[in-house]
Amino acid sequence: MNEGKKLTIQMALFFLVTFVLFGTIIIKEKQNIIFLPKIENSISKYMNDTYQDLSLEKDKVTEENNVFTMKVKNIKNKNHYFYIKYSNKKITDTYKTDYLEGKTILNHLSTKLEKDIYKETNITYKVSFDNKFNNYSEKVQKLLLEENIKTLKVYTIEKEITTSWEINNITKTISDTMTTLEKKQFTPKNYTFIITNEKDITQSIKINNLKSSLINENKLQTIISDIISNNKSSILTENKITYEYLN
Repeated sequence: MNEGKKLTIQMALFFLVTFVLFGTIIIKEKQNIIFLPKIENSISKYMNDTYQDLSLEKDKVTEENNVFTMKVKNIKNKNHYFYIKYSNKKITDTYKTDYLEGKTILNHLSTKLEKDIYKETNITYKVSFDNKFNNYSEKVQKLLLEENIKTLKVYTIEKEITTSWEINNITKTISDTMTTLEKKQFTPKNYTFIITNEKDITQSIKINNLKSSLINENKLQTIISDIISNNKSSILTENKITYEYLN
């Protein structure tokens, strides 16, 4: 076979393979378009049958890597949502984690509170919820969905502080932080502080479940003293305060 015929055959094979590949891609895309209405109906039927007691609204179905996804939102708050997915002729959803337990709405509220606190104080704090949405009472759930939570004692504010390793100074820093936030009308359920020695950053301690009421009760300094001394006293137990040394 001469070089001319060999080159012609190679070019023909190249164009054939290219044509088949592009044809397969086009067919796949067309197939998704053709079957999309049927898949949307299947997902909608699943939603209506499974969650008929919920007030929900749905977004359009999207497709990625042959997985079809519908976002389903609470009719009163679009930040409370979950996903229904169709793949390989099977339908699954994220209802339990995202909606029932409230992962989506609580993550949204944490971020919102962090931004609000920063706007008021110009200081970064971390906000978290210790409970799941379905474990709150109906009245609290209603306020969460209304995002009326600034003064609702259901969240934890966490702050890292680097300061001198002295009881009086640590106590004052924690007290000032609580007082500043609550003057701005942020009233969390409790606080978590990570205190680091400014002279030795390997010396660090995390204190959980501190409350602003300890200031008024004149207990805060005693608590900090016991923690720094690693004295697991009754006052810590009574107030359900825990701590751990880091590093």
